[in-house]
Amino acid sequence: MVNNNLLALLALIAATLLFTLVYKHQDLFKDASSAKSGEYLVSGFGPGEFNRISITDKGRSTVLRKKGSRWQVISDVAAPAKLAYIEELFLKLKELKRGELISRQKEKHELFGVDGGRMEIRFTNSFNQQTAHFYLGKLSPDPAVIYFRNDDAQETQLIASHLRELFERRDWREYQLFASDPKQAVELKFEYDDGEFHLREKGGQWQPSKPTSKLLSLTAVNRLLELLGSLQIKEYLEKPAPEKSGLDTPQLTVTLVWSDGSRQSLLVGQEKDGDSYYASWGEEPVTFTLPKHKISNLKRELSNLR
Repeated sequence: MVNNNLLALLALIAATLLFTLVYKHQDLFKDASSAKSGEYLVSGFGPGEFNRISITDKGRSTVLRKKGSRWQVISDVAAPAKLAYIEELFLKLKELKRGELISRQKEKHELFGVDGGRMEIRFTNSFNQQTAHFYLGKLSPDPAVIYFRNDDAQETQLIASHLRELFERRDWREYQLFASDPKQAVELKFEYDDGEFHLREKGGQWQPSKPTSKLLSLTAVNRLLELLGSLQIKEYLEKPAPEKSGLDTPQLTVTLVWSDGSRQSLLVGQEKDGDSYYASWGEEPVTFTLPKHKISNLKRELSNLR
């Protein structure tokens, strides 16, 4: 009898403690219906619906803007954005679903890191309308998820932690020089101080546009194309004075044309600091540097073909 009374008393105490815990800390318990758990982060999320992305990470700001069909980094030194990063961002974003509700209390935003002091993301459309605005907070005890909050909501939710990784890139700029593979080009044009040299691909063979007595080596052309494909931008620059960079009268201009009619031109100016050259694209007012040894090799291969 004593044992039964003791067990009943212990059960009553346990029930009372559980009720108190739930009542006082109800905001910490999962509530899938209120949190809209399982819904997509943003419905209809796709690259065609936005033309500006602003990322603020602990005070550091990165702004991406779509111009035509290409994305650009317009914060810091302007430059084309790396296409692979943009494609991965939208591919993974549209698959993300909202997680479970953690808290409804505004006072706990700072605790979870969703008060704006960590990472803040804004998406804007072509009408300058904000279409998404949210905060990414701290890692939860489960490293697979982080705390998340929409700007227009007080609720803190969980979301997959790889969302933060998508926005944490320190540099969104593209360093591959040519947007398309030079080996797929159908025309090459080289303009230099004392003339020009023009090649066209026909039936798997490269032919000069003007008759020449010199036998054109396919191996030499392929070597030149491989060299063009290996060119990497060394550093993006604030636009220097034309007389300093030499880009107003470039010593070498390389133009590639692809089968779809798209083209890209490289302008090579003066030497900079003894180990690089000023350079730019003919289609975009962006100045950068290329390694000196790569440009020297390019000139040598071109000389062998002329």
